[in-house]
Amino acid sequence: MASAISSPRRDRRPPGLVTVAKNLVRLLVVLVVLITSADTPAQDGGDPTAEDAKYIYSCDDLVMDRTLVRGSVAIMGDIVCAETKIIEVAQGYGDVFIFAETIMWIKGVIFEIPKGTRVNFGAAGFVFESNEVCMA
Repeated sequence: MASAISSPRRDRRPPGLVTVAKNLVRLLVVLVVLITSADTPAQDGGDPTAEDAKYIYSCDDLVMDRTLVRGSVAIMGDIVCAETKIIEVAQGYGDVFIFAETIMWIKGVIFEIPKGTRVNFGAAGFVFESNEVCMA
């Protein structure tokens, strides 16, 4: 007769692949924001800091019709605007990195990117919607 050895961890399941992937994406977002903000020139010509990164949590963070961004932009939530807002990417500040923790869900936002400016988008998925209705 064989006896089974009980283990306190026997009933615990390891974290699923989706949970591990979400945690890795969150870590990547934080690392990219910190690293790229350190490489971005500051507005006043001083040494750049992590505070130079722009964090956008909702449409409420886009207080003006036009928001100027440079360096790192972390989208921390869904950006759904009833009225169209513009995110203008500044020219001459190096590459711009726009990242989201999970799916980048953006509605009613236009990205204005000057010719020759390099912008990198990073997220698990992208959903861009327009506020305008097309009638055919």
